[in-house]
Amino acid sequence: MLNLYGNEKTIVCENCGKDIIKGSEDKGPGIIIILENNQDVITKVIPSCKGQCDDILQQKHGYGGWKDITDFTNPLLFMQNTMAIMNNLHESNISEDAFTKYKEILLTGFQYVLREPTDDDWHEFNMDKFSF
Repeated sequence: MLNLYGNEKTIVCENCGKDIIKGSEDKGPGIIIILENNQDVITKVIPSCKGQCDDILQQKHGYGGWKDITDFTNPLLFMQNTMAIMNNLHESNISEDAFTKYKEILLTGFQYVLREPTDDDWHEFNMDKFSF
């Protein structure tokens, strides 16, 4: 990880406050819960640990899609996520709160992606459909 900000930025679980990038030994890194309304507008972006915290937060806020936080620390998938949010912005499909949280996640992930991709990064990237 490159120290861009003078200290390590992190993303914490909205339920328990733990660092979801480092994660836990038993569940690994956390997830980002993404909620949309019936017009396909992203209304909320919620950092969460996997498992119990994920269940609690989805019961509290509603059920939606999710992304592994590692999608924001892999240099190749980071760009894919950046393009996805830009596409949503272009289509105006995101609320102000969701956009603010997504920016925080991208800026935090950025300190991890300023590096050469590993073999595992390339494997994950090749499994995903990346197109312009």
